[in-house]
Amino acid sequence: MIEGSAYEAGLDYYPNASKYTFYWSNIFNVPPDYQFLTPGMIIFAMILSVFVWLFILIYFNQTKHWKAKIIKRVLKSIGRLKESDECYAKDSQYFEPDPIHLKVGIVIRQLTKEYSSQKVAVKNINLNLYYGQITVLLGHNGAGKTTLMNMITGMCEATKGDVFINEFNIREQTKQALSTVGLCPQKSILWENLTVKEHFYIFGLLKRGSAKNIDLEIERLLALLNLSEQKDVIVNKLSGGMRRRVQLGIAIVGGCNILILDEPSSGLDVEARRMIWDLLLSIRKDYLIFMTTHHMEEADCLGDRIAIMLNSEIQCCGSSQFLKRIFDVGYRLRILKKQISEAKSTIDIFINDRLNKVKFENETSNELVYSFPQAESSKVANFFKELDDKSETLGIESYGINITSLDDVFLRSARLFKEPLSMEIDSSLAFKLSRRSDANSTARLIYTLLEKRFLINKRVWPLLILFLISSAFFTASSLGIIYYETDAKVAFSEEWRRKVDPSDMGYIDAIGFCSSKDAIKNKGLIANRTDEGKDIFCDNLVRTAKDFSLTVDKTYMDAFNYARHASKSDYFNFREKMIVGVSSQKVKDLNVVAHFNAKALHSLPITINLVFNTLFKMNTNNSDAQIETWLHPVHKTKAWLCNLISPESAFKVCCKEQCNECYTLGYNPFAFESWAVLADIWSLLFILVGTITAIIYLDRLSTIKEEEPRIPPINVEDTDVTDERERIDNIITENKVKEEAFVCDKLSKVFKNFTAVNRLSFVVHKDEVFGFLGANGAGKTTTFRMLVGDLLPSLGNAFISSFSLRKNLFQYRQQIGYSPQKDALIDHLTSREMLEFYANIRGVPKNELHSTVKQMLYLTDLEKYSDIVANNYSGGNKRKLSLAIAMIGCPAVILLDEPTSGVDPLARRKMWQAIEVYKKVCKGSVILSSHSMDECEALCNRIAILIKGRLQCIGSIQHLKSKFRQGFIVYMKTSKKTDSQMLQKYIKQKFINAFCKDMHPPHITFQIQELNVSLASIFEEMEQIKDLFQLEDYHITQTSLEQLFLSLSQGTYTTKSTK
Repeated sequence: MIEGSAYEAGLDYYPNASKYTFYWSNIFNVPPDYQFLTPGMIIFAMILSVFVWLFILIYFNQTKHWKAKIIKRVLKSIGRLKESDECYAKDSQYFEPDPIHLKVGIVIRQLTKEYSSQKVAVKNINLNLYYGQITVLLGHNGAGKTTLMNMITGMCEATKGDVFINEFNIREQTKQALSTVGLCPQKSILWENLTVKEHFYIFGLLKRGSAKNIDLEIERLLALLNLSEQKDVIVNKLSGGMRRRVQLGIAIVGGCNILILDEPSSGLDVEARRMIWDLLLSIRKDYLIFMTTHHMEEADCLGDRIAIMLNSEIQCCGSSQFLKRIFDVGYRLRILKKQISEAKSTIDIFINDRLNKVKFENETSNELVYSFPQAESSKVANFFKELDDKSETLGIESYGINITSLDDVFLRSARLFKEPLSMEIDSSLAFKLSRRSDANSTARLIYTLLEKRFLINKRVWPLLILFLISSAFFTASSLGIIYYETDAKVAFSEEWRRKVDPSDMGYIDAIGFCSSKDAIKNKGLIANRTDEGKDIFCDNLVRTAKDFSLTVDKTYMDAFNYARHASKSDYFNFREKMIVGVSSQKVKDLNVVAHFNAKALHSLPITINLVFNTLFKMNTNNSDAQIETWLHPVHKTKAWLCNLISPESAFKVCCKEQCNECYTLGYNPFAFESWAVLADIWSLLFILVGTITAIIYLDRLSTIKEEEPRIPPINVEDTDVTDERERIDNIITENKVKEEAFVCDKLSKVFKNFTAVNRLSFVVHKDEVFGFLGANGAGKTTTFRMLVGDLLPSLGNAFISSFSLRKNLFQYRQQIGYSPQKDALIDHLTSREMLEFYANIRGVPKNELHSTVKQMLYLTDLEKYSDIVANNYSGGNKRKLSLAIAMIGCPAVILLDEPTSGVDPLARRKMWQAIEVYKKVCKGSVILSSHSMDECEALCNRIAILIKGRLQCIGSIQHLKSKFRQGFIVYMKTSKKTDSQMLQKYIKQKFINAFCKDMHPPHITFQIQELNVSLASIFEEMEQIKDLFQLEDYHITQTSLEQLFLSLSQGTYTTKSTK
């Protein structure tokens, strides 16, 4: 009943039985060559397996294994769920009241999940989810988010509690409850060879059970997802963003209006992620959307309500503005200093005298970052007026303000609710991370590599034991079968002397053929003997075959026609019994060709043995002559020494010491002849040497050759990019490369006619984090591959200290650490062993190795996982380990390609702190590539945006925000007394270029594109609007880094500084 086994048996059965004619009347008759198997049995097994598997499918589709365990209980009558039902909370202070104007779709009451190990994955969840809203669930890895979603979708049994979907209890009315639920998993599950439309059609049929009106629904869905032009495209040719849209469409198709989305934009770049966001925002009015994410900016942008899950419970829930107000995260102020400016202390005094509870966050060579609570909003207008007046005196070039991100909300909530995970690195600890040593011995490297191999083999010892046991078992079984199935008179000690008998190998009544093309004179046999007459080889072969218990027919047909004729007349005998085939032809010399049956394992050696025995008998004129090979009594050392010098001499020695007469077959395996054994070996060696030579030549050619004429010129570029290039030219000309941590000079890469990277020039200062941003396909990965020496550039160079990428590649690589986008870990080693391995490779002093590894495990929060093999790590822990490997040995520069992708907010924050510790202790620099704008704002001193292989802009974050300004965004929360229509008209009158970006009562978002309006005037106006229209709250933020990136990518920015 195993799936496909009956079909496979039929494929093997019918060709063998093709000589028999079957009718319905005799399909259960056993053919003569079979013992019990009939065609009817195979057909019956195939039909039966179809019904058995169909029954299993239907049974498990309609039955839940946990239903039998549910004890019937009397449920209180809940009646119709009222729209005023609110989320049950231990402390309502942290729960915003539920909306009263929306329809509830999912009600979760006291939902709990406990495992047999007494671990509580989900505890007392109470939550209402509404149509027309996007509810975002945040939490660290292991908080219980996935378990909660599995219980909502019916894939996991709840220990207690209930889930109601459209008033249907998922326990008792599973089918009705889940009929409108669509799930979008974190990783796309698609058929690579089906089109977009075919995916929607298949899933639509599965959900609806009918094809009625399905084409109309698919067309509507394609238009909704903006996939109409790609409807007939195979999904493996779609981009990552399009594949996620297809997966989202699969969740929607079939009439589903409740969408459960597990990280819908995971792994996408900013542009593709924004397309998913725009899509979700456009459909939310008609759907109930419940989603999880690790991107705080995604939750901030999409979430009408945001629930934070800690300690297996939902600890707070509300809008983004509500949570920011409750946790008092307020604003972040960025000040861009001039090259000659007042000391930081002067600016600190100015700010603290005018605002309360100001906290200093960070300082770089040209930026200061402060934060202050939202409660100070009333003072901000006057503060900014004074700051504008005294900017020249304080040496401030520009400043900007942003709402603090949800990262801070998440972190403060974790502190408040006593999340057991370690969230921050203890700043009181004195870290001492040892640097690599240049005097790393070869013996230490060899020992380290051997130790790694030993540890891996030690971990897989069960497989090794299993292999040895199974090999011994099957060997013993085979020898036992041979012993009992062969002639008992033949002792095993004499087995090597036994004649070859095909019947002993399972070939009963074996047959063969010898195709003879009767030729002229039979002249010049191998042993220089002559015979006149016809070609007698086949005649001798037929006689010799009888000694092998073989029946060989002589034929004058060529081998191909004979085989075709034999297969047509009796296919079964041809396939199962014909194991020998020989063709002989005499023109000048005797040419013999051996044929073999691929189905018979021993066909080739039996045929070759038969041919050589026949030739030997013909040459010796002795019909009883046989070929036997042995070394006794020749000493094995003498024999193998002769064989080493010349195989022919070894044969002669054996003959002279054992035989009265030697027959030389004229065979030299080292001769360059068409039939020589080593001719193929020499050919393979020639190919191997030629290939290696070509690779070395091409590699050398690519190292020397620069393809500057093929690279398109840059006609227009930003002034900052031009200034950076000129600065690098001066650095190289004046030989000041050592003064910078990293210098990239005109780096370019051309693939045939495609320019992936075009004259990339930038410098990374010492102790600096340099952000490298770009959409998928912009050239980031190609650039990183060139910077780590994995891909040779077509033009340009890079320098670390005095080492050049082109001229000192080995020394250059020793100065860098690298964390690739996809984890490159040794699966069978623990994190401790892996860090010790790389510490040894990088030459960390032995007396400091263990302390360095211990501190690195602490920095990356891997201490409790340090003795678990990496293969069992979660995705987040693998990213942490990759970061630790990059930092071990304190390299001068580390390159991090999306280091926190897929990592939860708490772990991400600690990884940021680990990078800061590396900068402080190792005095190193970082080149960072990331799709998280929050990460770049938190870590990067400067950023560069790469578009289509070219640098579009470069500078500090505040400098770029001021230069490529897009205005301001105002978030307002109205009260019951607010007239929303009059509010919108008033704002449009005050700000001509203002427009309503989003309106979802009680929240209204306006974008003000007045580029000449100051922050002070906007705060002043908003204070008046707040009093006039009785707003509950408002926030003002400058253009975000994400909006800046998108405007640069789409070419919609405004700037006055281009050349």
